[in-house]
Amino acid sequence: MHPHQDMEIITIPFSWSLEHKDSMWNHGIIKVWEVQSMSAWSGILHSEINADVSTPVSLFQIWIQTKYTWIIPQYSQKYFDASERINTWQLIAQSEDSEKTVKINQEAVAALIKNYN
Repeated sequence: MHPHQDMEIITIPFSWSLEHKDSMWNHGIIKVWEVQSMSAWSGILHSEINADVSTPVSLFQIWIQTKYTWIIPQYSQKYFDASERINTWQLIAQSEDSEKTVKINQEAVAALIKNYN
């Protein structure tokens, strides 16, 4: 495990899956094209490791400095259907509450696109 503080961390596995553990007792698997957001405000220890050591995993991780400092850490995870981002942007993270995205605590957005042209 390693520490983070005052950071919004967005993790997206592109192949296979990651096992997530953190000091808030969250433990689970982040599957392909699921998006996990973790707000490491007041400080958190966490790790992501390959959930299947026999298969290579690739991932994309975004770190954004949080808008607020020293607030209780938060965690969310959601699956995003790849068919909804073909040749268009698919919003995956934002500061506003929405059932269609994961929440981050910064005035920022994150989106994915898959272009088949």
